[in-house]
Amino acid sequence: MKNREILDSWKEIASYLGRSEKTCRRLEKEIGLPVHRLEESPKARVFAYKDEIDSWKQKTQHSEKNAFIDRLQSKRFFIPASILIVMAIAVLIWQLLSQKAPISSTSKKMSVAVLPFEDLSKQRDQGYFCDGFAESLINALTKLKSLRVPAPMSSFLLRGKE
Repeated sequence: MKNREILDSWKEIASYLGRSEKTCRRLEKEIGLPVHRLEESPKARVFAYKDEIDSWKQKTQHSEKNAFIDRLQSKRFFIPASILIVMAIAVLIWQLLSQKAPISSTSKKMSVAVLPFEDLSKQRDQGYFCDGFAESLINALTKLKSLRVPAPMSSFLLRGKE
């Protein structure tokens, strides 16, 4: 039988893969990095065979990239949405400020209610971001003299209603 090359610690495995030890532990749990333990406990001393790691690398290289891209896209959902919202607000403010005739005191003020944003993330853990963004938007719009904006508590009463 051929003598196999052994990597006998997380440090050597990480060095061989060009990754951190923490990343290698994550790869073992998430996508099956071939690591062996001297005992059956999770914190036991580990080792790996270079030929098994090379084979694993070839099989998982493509799937690891796809998983990374999926995670990146799910975390970056709010950036494009936020940019679109800010652009829409900028257009609204520009239109309000670019009106030629000033609004007379006898005419009615325009009003806009900022409704609470819905958390569309997969984990539903971005509610604080949605509320904070809506409140910031309300604060910015209240600075316009020609616009009436209800307080956050008034518009947030509509949360969860169609």
